[in-house]
Amino acid sequence: MIASTGLRRLVLLLIPGLALILGLAGCGYNLGWVMEERAPGARTIAVTIPGNLTFRRDIEVDFARVLARRVAQETPWSLAEPETADLLLEGEITSVREGVISETIQDDVFESSVTITVSFRFVDLRSGKTLREFTVSDREDFVVDLGQDVASAGEDAFQDLADKVVYQLEDPF
Repeated sequence: MIASTGLRRLVLLLIPGLALILGLAGCGYNLGWVMEERAPGARTIAVTIPGNLTFRRDIEVDFARVLARRVAQETPWSLAEPETADLLLEGEITSVREGVISETIQDDVFESSVTITVSFRFVDLRSGKTLREFTVSDREDFVVDLGQDVASAGEDAFQDLADKVVYQLEDPF
């Protein structure tokens, strides 16, 4: 009898906790795009080619292509030109750093890394209000002996940066 009373108490305590957990999990699914609430009625977004404050030429064009594709796939908004868009995502590549991680006995680079940092501003063009400003950064390592280089690491970094940007757009702040 004592065991069954203890078991009943345990079940009575667990049921509300489980209901709360399941309820929150369900709400998380429904609240995936909080930005729809911050920019109600917005249907389109312009993703501009970011400025480039580095000495790396044309990386901003490659990054803009990756970012626009990710925003189109992962957000509720369609891509549009800045003149007709409801929302604007503009940015600036503020740094690209390359660093040696390890060298061979002959002082040749064996493993290196590239770190890219980009600052963004997310604007509701209908009101002119800045909805969010944020900075994202990503580091990718590469091994020279495996045929990897700064370019391949940069492509991987662009993919990860685009994911981080989309996360920032959906984050409820």
